[in-house]
Amino acid sequence: MRILRPCRILLGDPARPRHVGPLRLVDAGKGVSLQYDAPWRADGFALSEDLPLVGVEHLPRCKGLAVGAVDDARPDRWGERVIQYLDRPARLSLMEYLYYAGEDRFGALGVSTSPTEYAPRRGGPLPRLDSAQLLGEIVHKILSKGPISDFARRMLAAGGSFGGAKPKALIEIDGQQWVIKFFKGEPIDVPLVEHACMTLATKAGIRAAPTRVVPLAGENAVAVLRFDRIGARRLHAFSAGTALRALTVAGQDPEFGYPQLAQLLRRAGATERNQNVQDMHELFHRMVFNILIDNTDDHEKNHSLLAPEPMRHGRYTLAPAYDVLPSNSGQG
Repeated sequence: MRILRPCRILLGDPARPRHVGPLRLVDAGKGVSLQYDAPWRADGFALSEDLPLVGVEHLPRCKGLAVGAVDDARPDRWGERVIQYLDRPARLSLMEYLYYAGEDRFGALGVSTSPTEYAPRRGGPLPRLDSAQLLGEIVHKILSKGPISDFARRMLAAGGSFGGAKPKALIEIDGQQWVIKFFKGEPIDVPLVEHACMTLATKAGIRAAPTRVVPLAGENAVAVLRFDRIGARRLHAFSAGTALRALTVAGQDPEFGYPQLAQLLRRAGATERNQNVQDMHELFHRMVFNILIDNTDDHEKNHSLLAPEPMRHGRYTLAPAYDVLPSNSGQG
């Protein structure tokens, strides 16, 4: 299936999706641009600060990326691997990866092949907690490039292409969506360590995403509650990397760091009840905590921003902490 012109859709309310504008392959197929539709420019909001509400085609600032906040809607390494495994395409463009990621991707954006209705690539219902063992076995088969059944393919298609570098999938627990993360071949029980660190972060006063250990046969997995969902409502979200890259002059390398993110929150953070000041304090606590637990994998995609009321004021809040665990690098 060749996806030549998908469209961007805002999914704050899945029952009433809004058409944002067409996407287009650029840079010899290595990038994706966006141009807002006139109705969206009239009463929508800027998806990120490098995508102002103007009637021009917005081009990506860096090669190999989709433009602005659209880039966070595409799958990362694990998601790409699942898509390649399930669909066995000879070669996929960045546009097609955006489409094949399905409708349960990170944030509130979706990709449709129709300009008039929301026609995403749909998966089945999410696996439930009692299917975690089977889901873990499917993940291990993919890692070893082994065959899986049609039933397993349908289960994986429901939420297996969620972003990230490590193997993960979406499951439903008590009516809520959780990201379940699997580990294999690690010298320590990483899921238990991650759950312990996230619990410790909460005890230290940090707003961390809730986690729970999922026991499997001979190993553990860890489940993390999604922070970009409130019931059926989908929150517009994007990574700190996207937010900071938006501030970079085209052709220059972006600066990714805590000071730059704190300055962004001071300027563009939600000001109600001094939320931006609280978020800056929270960011400092996270920085110190990550240093103390030897988290050297504390990069710009391991922090995210939310736009909980983008139609009203468009300001950002710091998302709960996630991926907080030691890197086991032995640096002390």
